[in-house]
Amino acid sequence: WAATSRTGAQTRLVHVRELDRSVVLFAGSDVPAQGHVRSGLANSPTFLRVVVGSVVLSDVRLSREFFGLGPFRPTALESLGDGRFRLTETVSAGYHQPLPASARQPDGRYPLADEGRFSAAMAFGARSVDTVVLSTTVDVAVTPDAVVLDVVTEGAEVPWSLQLTFRTGGTLTGVETDAVTGERVLAEGTGSYRVGSDVVTFGPGNGAGPGQPACYAPGQDYAFLGGTDRPQGEHVHVTGRAPGSARIVIGTGR
Repeated sequence: WAATSRTGAQTRLVHVRELDRSVVLFAGSDVPAQGHVRSGLANSPTFLRVVVGSVVLSDVRLSREFFGLGPFRPTALESLGDGRFRLTETVSAGYHQPLPASARQPDGRYPLADEGRFSAAMAFGARSVDTVVLSTTVDVAVTPDAVVLDVVTEGAEVPWSLQLTFRTGGTLTGVETDAVTGERVLAEGTGSYRVGSDVVTFGPGNGAGPGQPACYAPGQDYAFLGGTDRPQGEHVHVTGRAPGSARIVIGTGR
C-alpha cells in the first residue's frame, strides 16, 4: 500500500509489515525538487529497508558517477499490484560549450552565476549546452521469501553501485574486497549476512573491476566539503554499468 497524508497527497512510502518481516520502500526525498541537500529537507537516498528477525538491512542505496548529482533518489513510487512496485528517477546535466565570439570579454571578466550544480564566473547563459540524461527504474517485487530488485538504466554510460548496509553484529559471507576501493563487493554468486539463526541472502553478483568500482558517491553537496552521508554499518556492493539491466534478489526465506 502507498501511504497518504490527511490531505490525500501521496507521501511515496510503502510499508509491507508481516509477523517476522518488514519491508519499507521510500521515494519521498525533497532533494530532486529542491536541487540541493539542505537542513530541513528529506535528504536520505535510502529507498529500501528490510528487516528479517535479527537481521536489519537498514539502507539500500544506488550510487552512480554522474556529474556529482549523488545517489538515486526516486521521484515516483507506483504500485503495480500483487506486491510489485516501481521506483523511477530521471536526472540530467550538461557539458557547457565555449562562449561564442560575440559574448567573449577582452578582460575575461564574466558575472558570477550558479549553474545548478556549481557556481563560477563563466557566463553560463551565453553558452550552448550538450545535455546528458540518465533514467533509472527499480522494480521491486515483494514475494513470500524474497525482495526482488530489477534495476534498469537508460541513457548515459556510467558505473553504478548498489550499496547494501547491514546493522553491525552479524557475519558476511561470499564477498570479496575490491582491489581499488577496498570495499566489499559481491562479484559473483550469492552472499549472505547472518545474525544468530536469522539470515538474509543477496545476489547474484554482477561482476567487478575498474569499470564498475565498488564505492559510494554521496554527491557534490557532500564531496566538495570532504564529507559523506554514508550510513554506519556493514557495507557490501553489487556493481554494474549503465545503460543496461540487472536483477538482485534479497532472500528473506524464513
